[in-house]
Amino acid sequence: MDSPTTKIPQLNIAGKLLVNGERFQVGQICRDSLVLQAPRDVAPCNAELVVTVNGKDNVYPIFLPHGISSQSEAVTFF
Repeated sequence: MDSPTTKIPQLNIAGKLLVNGERFQVGQICRDSLVLQAPRDVAPCNAELVVTVNGKDNVYPIFLPHGISSQSEAVTFF
């Protein structure tokens, strides 16, 4: 007996963080934090989180209450 196959849609997801004209590549996005691939020191500020799903950009305005530290890949936001 053959088992039914289910097609799982293939997604292409990418993230980037735009801060004061600088672009940071995002490796992982969670509910209120993200992981940057190459962090640099940035003071607390407003930013834009751009999540691209299958070529379509979704832009979310966020605030980085602790900024970004070059010593940590993790960044919190709201």
